[in-house]
Amino acid sequence: MEHFKHAHPYNYIKTDHEDKFEHVMNYLKNCAAEGYAEDFIVQVVFFPNFNAHLKKIEYVHVTNAGISVSASLSEGYSKVNSFKNYRTNPGIGHIKGMFYELNLYMNKSTNTNRKSSTLTGNTYVRDASHDLLINQK
Repeated sequence: MEHFKHAHPYNYIKTDHEDKFEHVMNYLKNCAAEGYAEDFIVQVVFFPNFNAHLKKIEYVHVTNAGISVSASLSEGYSKVNSFKNYRTNPGIGHIKGMFYELNLYMNKSTNTNRKSSTLTGNTYVRDASHDLLINQK
């Protein structure tokens, strides 16, 4: 990942977790290991452009104590629907450039796309219409 400091956003999309990505990007570009209030992991997938079969994966684990990099994902983390893409110009890292994909993993994350049951407060994948009370007189 030594060429990441030359990377620039590719198809830039702003996310809800922009500050987490910025924190990890500053670490990858400057190697400044600072802690963060929340505990999360960013998966960094990098490979030469148009050569996805040569990809390498590293995990940047951020805690309030600091930052560490490992080759495997810690247990208890699940992928959040939040990502960023970066690339370098041709000739930096590879003749065609390098492509970086950053994916966010959080501890005990929940999917907010599911609807809650109005009667019991439980979360269901399917429609919660079975909670409706029908008064029969």
